[in-house]
Amino acid sequence: MERGARAAQRRATATRPAGRGEWDTPTVRRFRAFARGPTDRGTVDPPPGATARAFARSAGETLPILGIPAAEGAAVFDDVRYLGRAGTAESYDLLVRLDETAVRARVSSDAAAVAP
Repeated sequence: MERGARAAQRRATATRPAGRGEWDTPTVRRFRAFARGPTDRGTVDPPPGATARAFARSAGETLPILGIPAAEGAAVFDDVRYLGRAGTAESYDLLVRLDETAVRARVSSDAAAVAP
């Protein structure tokens, strides 16, 4: 997949292997879809090379509703991607919920994210 792939493309490439019960690749791809979404919308502007945990902190600052779930998602991403731990249906589902929450979250006028 190209580095510039949009969030929807990343979601699609995560869904296929997850449907076959393969969890490692979909877990990594779904976190990347989550991270790409707010970046595509201009809500979060991470510096080049930002780690998953740094992105999660930034997302939580901009969209507080994502704070704890984003930190949990970043930990899952790091565990699977860098520590070689196996992805699971539960870890993938956590990232799906995080991504879906991020898609619905909006920044209000007082800079606090609100759910629809």
